[in-house]
Amino acid sequence: MIQYAREVENIAYCENQEMDNVLEKVENISEYVFDIKPKESI
Repeated sequence: MIQYAREVENIAYCENQEMDNVLEKVENISEYVFDIKPKESI
């Protein structure tokens, strides 16, 4: 979670792009971070 927050912060402060592009990058990171896959049964 801390790494996710840092990534979002970096994007927010460093981007010179349109807000839609910034939000899309944050959304992509969110999907990657919170992609919880069920564990396979043994």
